[in-house]
Amino acid sequence: MIFFLFPNMATRKKKKKDYPQFGKATKTQALKAEKVDTAGIRKNSGFKPATIERFLSYVKQSKGCWEWQGSFTKDGYGQFWIENGKVVKTHRLAYELFRGKLSKEKRLKNTCGNKQCVNPQHWEIIGR
Repeated sequence: MIFFLFPNMATRKKKKKDYPQFGKATKTQALKAEKVDTAGIRKNSGFKPATIERFLSYVKQSKGCWEWQGSFTKDGYGQFWIENGKVVKTHRLAYELFRGKLSKEKRLKNTCGNKQCVNPQHWEIIGR
C-alpha cells in the first residue's frame, strides 16, 4: 500500500557528490575511504569487528586530532550506538579500543581541548 502512495521511494538513490580525493561518491563512501590506522586496536577489546569498522568509518584521522564525523550529544561530545543498543561517548569507546578497558568510575580528560577529538592519545584518565 505504501508503495502505491509513494512510488518514488522504491527507486530513490543516494545523491553522489564530487569529493576531490575520491571522485564521485556518497558521503558515507567518502568517509569509509579515509581509513583510520587500525594497527593499534586491541585484539580483546570486546567489540564485534563490524561495530569497530562502523565506528572507524565516522573518524577523520589526521596527524593531530581524529575528528568525529557522526552525531553529538547536547554538550558537544561524540556519541555512538553499539551493538546492544547502548549509546556511548566516542572518546571513551576509542580509548577502550586502542588503550585499555575503562571502569565506570574512571573519567577521561581531554588534553587537546577539542571535544570532537577521538584520538586516544589526547585523553587521559582522571578519578571521579
